[in-house]
Amino acid sequence: MPLVALEQFRSFAASTTNYLTTERIFPNTLEALIFLLGGGTPPTKADFTRIQLKLGQGNKPIWDVTGSQINSLNLYEGRPSAATVLILPFANPRASRDEDKNLGCIDFGSLGIRQLSIEMTLNGTPVTPTCTPFALIGQPKQYGDGDPRNMLFRALLPTPLVFSGAVTRQPQLLNTSPNGGALLRRLHFFGAVVTSFEYKRRSTSVYEDIGAVMNAAFLDEYGHDPQANIYTYDAVYDDVEQRAWPQIEPAGNTVAQVPQQFLLTTSGAATVNVIADLYASLDSL
Repeated sequence: MPLVALEQFRSFAASTTNYLTTERIFPNTLEALIFLLGGGTPPTKADFTRIQLKLGQGNKPIWDVTGSQINSLNLYEGRPSAATVLILPFANPRASRDEDKNLGCIDFGSLGIRQLSIEMTLNGTPVTPTCTPFALIGQPKQYGDGDPRNMLFRALLPTPLVFSGAVTRQPQLLNTSPNGGALLRRLHFFGAVVTSFEYKRRSTSVYEDIGAVMNAAFLDEYGHDPQANIYTYDAVYDDVEQRAWPQIEPAGNTVAQVPQQFLLTTSGAATVNVIADLYASLDSL
């Protein structure tokens, strides 16, 4: 698993969006992007107000998160959190099956895509900041030629929810990219007001109105580190990646979306930012 230096950002400064486009990873498989933060006043992860990743010539981001959000996701997964190292991981080294450890990696050779674009928006706090990018390169996926899992990669997509007051089991429309076969791994609800969550598929509850305290205890039992004021629904709680929920199913000679509902209970007014953690394909975004 070589760690290779990528091209530098065109420029890197505070109070702006910084851009980097690389073709150096092709035709290999990307396990993680790693950024070394430095400068007169090195930026913190919270200073990154938006991080977007895009593949090829497309304008649709496959990742759209803040630095604080990805740091919280990494801490939940038990990953290291050095102050001046920002990691954007695609692999899951804790996956129960060896072949699934890199299911979320971007296999540029299989996708036939050369270009990865990185956009990082930085607030005005850091002084003369620097950000040195690296890529952790892995082996091709182990599913065999033509397997559709070779086309999947980890995607992180946001949905902002605004509540004017407390709600009880209220359905929410979340950006889980159901078209084209995205698999639902996790949902992270950033907000102290979230008190319980329910997930229904074909009108049947598969996670039935579970309160925040019970949910955190359940996830802790399986070795995760639930973060304060973040409710995480985890379909792959035991790192069996095969548990990720398919969002389409066969329907005669075609496919159809699986009917599903996301029901949220909150204690009051707030904006709750949701990050959907998926295995997606370019067709599903």
